[in-house]
Amino acid sequence: MKSPELDRVAVLRLAELAHLRVEDASLDTLTRDLAQIVKYAAELQEVDVEGVAPMERPGTVGRSAARPDEPGLELDRSSVLAEAPRAEDDGFAVPSFMDEG
Repeated sequence: MKSPELDRVAVLRLAELAHLRVEDASLDTLTRDLAQIVKYAAELQEVDVEGVAPMERPGTVGRSAARPDEPGLELDRSSVLAEAPRAEDDGFAVPSFMDEG
């Protein structure tokens, strides 16, 4: 499979679709980097993975990625609230974002 060619016009169009602003000074570097990424992805498509079992997450073969849920160090509420920007009613005070009326 041949990877598609990326040029400045294509990168500018991708940036437009993603609502990104690309400075002209960085356009050549971005075009070259994206072309390398696309080329590498095309190479990965050629790898024979027949018979290879998919992994749930990389690096987790034969073990769970999650740590055991065990109780740990308990923090003192007053010490934690003393570090908060604002505390109220024995908890963290946060700005309201919904109409509570």
